[in-house]
Amino acid sequence: LEKGIMPPEIREAMSIPEDGQPGIQTLQRKVGEIAAKIIEENSLDPEIYTPEVYISADDKPTAMIAPSAKKPILILTRGLLNAVRTEDELAGVIGHELGHKYLREKTNGTQNGDASKVEELGADVVAVKLLEDSGFNKRGLITLTEKLGEGSLQIINVDDVKNAGSLEE
Repeated sequence: LEKGIMPPEIREAMSIPEDGQPGIQTLQRKVGEIAAKIIEENSLDPEIYTPEVYISADDKPTAMIAPSAKKPILILTRGLLNAVRTEDELAGVIGHELGHKYLREKTNGTQNGDASKVEELGADVVAVKLLEDSGFNKRGLITLTEKLGEGSLQIINVDDVKNAGSLEE
């Protein structure tokens, strides 16, 4: 993995020495811990929502959650992890992807998976609620979206994320 893939705050929280680089398993564990906190604090069924986490070597800043027979599969790219600077930003991405899973469950899987603007907005609105209810700052989702530029994460415009407040809106 490239140096700088792990933000200093997260490296410190995980007790990784300044000159040490986390391996894939460490990153997978941290992503899993954040996902578990979001799932638990929002009373989501861990059997349905707990993802298997994979880190891709792709340099494009992308994340996705895919259905599978057993558990959802959450894939984060090296490019995305290189851009993340805080735990709240990482939680924002995880919350957004869990938002897609939540919407698929609530619509009986009728989301068509083509990342339409409506589906992305829905995932963002759900993410804001999931993040706030689990103690993460929604600002992480906003700052990462601003940093990468609209569309880089397949997340819709920053103002929509800033103004999203609840699942009911």
